[in-house]
Amino acid sequence: MAAPLEAHEAEEIKPQDLTEVLHLLSQRYERIVLDLPHTFDPVTVAALDRADDIFLLLTLDIPGIRSTKRALTVFDRLDYPRRKIHVVVNRWSRNIDVELQKVQTHLGEQFIGLVPNDYRKVMDSINLGQPHVQADPSSKITAEIRRIATLVSDDSQSASAQPRKKILGGMFGRQRSSPSRWSLRLSVIRLKQD
Repeated sequence: MAAPLEAHEAEEIKPQDLTEVLHLLSQRYERIVLDLPHTFDPVTVAALDRADDIFLLLTLDIPGIRSTKRALTVFDRLDYPRRKIHVVVNRWSRNIDVELQKVQTHLGEQFIGLVPNDYRKVMDSINLGQPHVQADPSSKITAEIRRIATLVSDDSQSASAQPRKKILGGMFGRQRSSPSRWSLRLSVIRLKQD
């Protein structure tokens, strides 16, 4: 679903509206992926509350690390179990001076993935209006995204012995414990850097 054309129209969207839309989508789709804003407003929190997995993307710079630490603190206050949170380094390069182990220790979280930095290729796919995994299926970025998705999907499949219908190439999974209960497999939150 596209964002409203006018910013002020977003104020009309309430948490219960999002909950209803997600419920309707869950009746049709097994896997739902949300790319959420960096704010913790009531609508975003409503989506995060229903997520089975939250991918928290960070860049390895001081503002990105601070924002990630704050987000993890908010998740703790919201009583989200840490198994629900997956920290992924975005725009990673071997040339970055920050030591991964020190950042992981500071955050109290292990990184599940390091998405390589290739700004030009990513911008090309955005400008084409095509997901990068389709625009450049053999790139290192695509390989890492697929690896992360498989890792999380395998974890959820081993936790549930129920058969699954494959959607989105089996990359992201949603588990259903009963017809009346639904949940999201993945939410992505990108943090604004200070």
